[in-house]
Amino acid sequence: MKKKKMVAALTAAVLICTSGCSLGGTGEKNKNRSKNTFVNTHAYVEASSERHTETGLDSRNESFTALEIPDTAEYIADFLCADEKRVFSQLYKGLSGFESSVELAEGVISKDDIGAFISMLTSACPYIDYMGSQYTICIDGDGYVTSVEVTYDKTAEEAQAEKEKLDKKVGEILAGIEQGWSDYDKVLYFHDSIILECNYDDTAKNCYSAYGCLVEGKAVCEGYAKAMQILCTKAGIKCIPVAGKAYDGGAVQPHLWNKVMIDGEWTNVDLTWDDPVTDAGEDYIRYDYFGITDAECAKDHTADDNKFLNYPEAFSSGANYYRRNGLYAQSGDDVVQMMCRSVAEAMADRGYARLKCADSEMYDKAVDTLFDENSGVIFDVLRRAYSQAGGDWSTSKYAVIKNDDLCTVTIILYKNE
Repeated sequence: MKKKKMVAALTAAVLICTSGCSLGGTGEKNKNRSKNTFVNTHAYVEASSERHTETGLDSRNESFTALEIPDTAEYIADFLCADEKRVFSQLYKGLSGFESSVELAEGVISKDDIGAFISMLTSACPYIDYMGSQYTICIDGDGYVTSVEVTYDKTAEEAQAEKEKLDKKVGEILAGIEQGWSDYDKVLYFHDSIILECNYDDTAKNCYSAYGCLVEGKAVCEGYAKAMQILCTKAGIKCIPVAGKAYDGGAVQPHLWNKVMIDGEWTNVDLTWDDPVTDAGEDYIRYDYFGITDAECAKDHTADDNKFLNYPEAFSSGANYYRRNGLYAQSGDDVVQMMCRSVAEAMADRGYARLKCADSEMYDKAVDTLFDENSGVIFDVLRRAYSQAGGDWSTSKYAVIKNDDLCTVTIILYKNE
């Protein structure tokens, strides 16, 4: 289950080769070729082509009296204008029906924007995980996309069979929700369930999907985020994926995480970074990235710009795991007392004690207070906690995991040998 702290997210370069001729044409206009890069889906696209059409099709001008979009797309689609919603509906219906060519309303999405639009749609619709790595667009004389020709990685029958298995697994997880749970309780439960059941594997066939995450137990961050999105949506909780970049020790990689609305406030949740590679054990779950603000998230995450995606701002710390559980130290006097209580609780549970400090200055002092080679009080803390909790935990051996960016400390306890 342990996986890279940094993981490959959905990233794709779609190379669109542009020609100035109509279908099948040759001659001087074919010399006018260029390449443009778009963000699309998880697969790397080798090449795609663009075709010009001189006349539109009447069927593209039909009136849509109601948008048929999935519940998971409601928040994202609300920010689109009427014409963009129409194209969203057309493209969603076409992809859901495995159509090889999807006709779009004229004069709405330009060739320069189609990559961002498709990226937005696949983010909004986590069940559409079967779009192939290559597509062809047809454009009119003004450069607007009139249709998209699509290939698929799966047949409709295969996708339906996987959806049924995924829905069954989702139902099993939802059945574990207890009466009276708040949205915070539900999201925390989903967070833990996903992390404990999924192994990081960037070679698995379905690693970019919720199916790979929940059914096969193998996924990368995109699969984790889609799984959280589906579970939250089924539970009536707003949840959207955020595509961007993450930074770790100078390395920059594409990444995906979630924004979730908990108790009426948006917050950031990154399941992948809450399941890093450590020697802590198979049941180790981190909560550093559960319920963090945009300011905290920006320390090592940056959202990509997409004109069709409007990410909600997350200012509230109300859903932060450490704050909710009384593990947020706001003064130096809190540190030893809170850590002693956390260790005692860990001895009664799985052996992981945690603490978060209000700022970096307090964090540095807390680390010195607890772990300084000459004056650290960690062993006193272990003994005090043991006197409260008992058990067969060692009071002379421990490991520590520190997150300097988010000012958190995790102590891993060991059993007596």
